Amino acid sequence: MRIIRDPLFGKIGEVASMPADLQKIPTESEVRVMEVRFADGSKAVIPRTNIELIEGA
Repeated sequence: MRIIRDPLFGKIGEVASMPADLQKIPTESEVRVMEVRFADGSKAVIPRTNIELIEGA
């Protein structure tokens, strides 16, 4: 999967988890998020709307 919004635009990772509950993001909005694991082992929590699936990856 690829992140399609700044500040991590273009980074590719894999799903680490998909919490079911809404979570508050820095803009104070409550959204569904996905925890993404990158190749270097780092993780980030990203709103699901900022993710695109890469087929066959």
